Amino acid sequence: MAGELADKTKTAKMSADMHKREEMLETEDTKLTLKNRIKEIVERFGCRSTGNGRDLTKDEIDRLWGHDD
Repeated sequence: MAGELADKTKTAKMSADMHKREEMLETEDTKLTLKNRIKEIVERFGCRSTGNGRDLTKDEIDRLWGHDD
């Protein structure tokens, strides 16, 4: 694949290979794991909480989900 990339970009095979590896590293560095994405969301919206909330009862949760049995 490095040879094919080198042919298409008119660069040396080693240069093309290094370029592709650098690109892959940049891509991996910018990816966030699901755990980190959730943590970021919690941090972003958690600071908006007044801290005056309360836990919901099971009945309240059921009503929110439309289970009014």
